[in-house]
Amino acid sequence: MDLHLHANATRTPQIRAYIQQSTASHLGLARELGISVDNTKAEMLTSLGLAY
Repeated sequence: MDLHLHANATRTPQIRAYIQQSTASHLGLARELGISVDNTKAEMLTSLGLAY
């Protein structure tokens, strides 16, 4: 599959899967991955089927 990401994309499919499977807090994940808390929170809520 040929994947084209925006130049500033921080949530690749691999990062999304990691966030969805993690039991860490969104703050902890944001620090670990070097992305914003909003990105981790949005991905966690999306994985639960909730809109952010």
